[in-house]
Amino acid sequence: MKIGASVSRCSGWKEGVEAICDNASASLAGLQPNLALFFASNHFEDEFADAAERIRIRTETDHLIGCTGEGIIGPQGEIEREPAMALWLAHLPNVNVQPFRIDQESFEEVSTVEEFQDLLDVRPTPGLTFIVLADPFSFHIVNFLNAVTEHFAGVPVVGGMASGADAAGQVRLVCDDECYDEGAVGIALSGSLMVETIVSQGCRPIGRPFVITSAEQNVIKLLGGKPAMQMLNEVFTTANDEEKKLMQQGIFVGTAISEYKDEFGRGDFLIRNMIGADQRTGSLMIGDYARVGRTIQFHVRDAKTAEEDLRKLLASHRQPPPAGALLFNCNGRGTRLFEQPNHDISALRAGVGDVPIAGFFCAGEFGPVGSKNFIHGHTASIALFRPTE
Repeated sequence: MKIGASVSRCSGWKEGVEAICDNASASLAGLQPNLALFFASNHFEDEFADAAERIRIRTETDHLIGCTGEGIIGPQGEIEREPAMALWLAHLPNVNVQPFRIDQESFEEVSTVEEFQDLLDVRPTPGLTFIVLADPFSFHIVNFLNAVTEHFAGVPVVGGMASGADAAGQVRLVCDDECYDEGAVGIALSGSLMVETIVSQGCRPIGRPFVITSAEQNVIKLLGGKPAMQMLNEVFTTANDEEKKLMQQGIFVGTAISEYKDEFGRGDFLIRNMIGADQRTGSLMIGDYARVGRTIQFHVRDAKTAEEDLRKLLASHRQPPPAGALLFNCNGRGTRLFEQPNHDISALRAGVGDVPIAGFFCAGEFGPVGSKNFIHGHTASIALFRPTE
């Protein structure tokens, strides 16, 4: 298994394509790539199709997927809000690479397991992993992720929503030789490889866990039989000064992935935004469905917590070093969260070594928590690639 990656700051698409093709191909030592991922900033919206075609010709890769993004990530750094392109090339021996492209209309017509698998032209296979890129304006990614969880039990999805577009039709997606401005594209990987997934949500719990005892849709009415807002105030009152300051900047709600634990800690929750509160009823509104009987805990997030969370998660994945990595970062991270640029790619290198890395800043990141796939916010979703032979 050989992987190469490159990123280029470029004002012209032709020079950018030549640079990333030359640099990424050099790491493959003449081996034929059977998978390429291409990411370009929105500055190249009009030239994206030509750039993708040129990459196919230059690299002779068997399969290619890619998209546009607000920021582009490569081994040389994270390039935010500037013209840039990145290419990730992989020679994956004894690995089946199955590309697919779906639109919302076709997806809505699916009603059975067999129809969904036929739509993707993929069947459950040991070691199966999906890499997916989607348009936020036209594709219902939550339903798609739920369908994968339901019809491909335990199979992870990593990737993200194309970003940086202001309106429908501005996103660019590519799957092999065709470009699109809506829907989703993806790759199903199976065979002699292991893809390890890391989802760093960058939060830490505060206070104590509560059980939802009354709720409706995304509104939490009662926690442990008491008004939800009263319980939140209790957490704030007992918090230390640092936690109070972070709570004033933003509060997040973590829903326990598994109810069968005596104690909960970082990594045991799916993090969602708290989007409002009703002073009259004492209810809290969250960015997800609130279900009676589920355990929740309030969370806070800051740069220090996000850094600590990512480094702790990476610590258990260093040995042996992976052959390469993909990084799908929230567009709210980078210099919008950290004081120093290139934070997450630097942490990734420190955690798993100086491996080929590429990716982009997303408008929502995909990754599994527990056995289910979710779309996240403010998250770093990572895929590490290792051979099994």
